[in-house]
Amino acid sequence: LLDIQLSLCRWEGHERFVADLSDSLKNCMDAQEPIGVDIFNLHALPLSPQFTFEVAKYKTGMLSRSVVEKKAALHADFSIERTAHGKNGRVRLAYLLPYDRHTSMNLLLRDVVERHDRDRFEVVGYSLSAPDHSKSNRAFREAFDEFTYLGDRPAEVAARRIRIDNVDLLIDTMGHTVVNGLEILAYQPAPISAHYLG
Repeated sequence: LLDIQLSLCRWEGHERFVADLSDSLKNCMDAQEPIGVDIFNLHALPLSPQFTFEVAKYKTGMLSRSVVEKKAALHADFSIERTAHGKNGRVRLAYLLPYDRHTSMNLLLRDVVERHDRDRFEVVGYSLSAPDHSKSNRAFREAFDEFTYLGDRPAEVAARRIRIDNVDLLIDTMGHTVVNGLEILAYQPAPISAHYLG
């Protein structure tokens, strides 16, 4: 409902809607219930950054707690000292992407990926969508040393694939957007996770 109202620029009763939404979010957090709202959309509302941060932190905390038992099955214990897993001792750097289709984010990211020092980094892409076989998308995929489609696999299966691939550094490009990899990240399939761009 929030997404539709913002998309349609429906402002009648907007202040009341925002107040009701804020109260609903507070009640969910107090009752330890799941939050379905897209956190990214909260930035478009007259809510304090602190409140939006608290909601985002709560929602990701719920995700993290939901995967605790399953995460142990990944055997993702990175407490021991280890060397980089890429070919010739390179760091395996992976980007978790919403899709490979032609977008402004992918235009920018392609340039970043192409400029990575290939003597030091092996660069992998993971897409959460089905392949798009257009010419521009092929050029985006070819910027990576490896590109894998995770598609609609369950988060546990996707995380296991990343773990098996021995990724050293996993960069999430989506954050709190509609298509996101937050549940995959909650499994901590790589020793270091970071966020960039999205």
